[in-house]
Amino acid sequence: MTNTKAWRTDLKLPKVSPLIVNCFKCNKEFSIKWVPARKAYSQKNNWEYWTGQFKEKDIKDKQTCDNCLIHFHRDDRKLFWSLVTEAKKRHRLSSYIIEGDLRLS
Repeated sequence: MTNTKAWRTDLKLPKVSPLIVNCFKCNKEFSIKWVPARKAYSQKNNWEYWTGQFKEKDIKDKQTCDNCLIHFHRDDRKLFWSLVTEAKKRHRLSSYIIEGDLRLS
């Protein structure tokens, strides 16, 4: 009889190291996490994703750090509403800030 509670180590997903990028606004270096469920890097800090101009060409192009995203959302409200046109993305970015997924450093 085999032990059904034993974990199979051959089924574990390989770890992918975070992507190191620079913020296009303040030039601060930060990392972007790999999302195993999507099999891609997180789009949370991708400026083109929020503004609806996202192209899969190069993920390093327009990345913005958490600080710049928070300041954009809080301080430049008029610009925020004009650039982030999708209501779903507006709500998602706001909830990231409220729930603490984006933090000032």
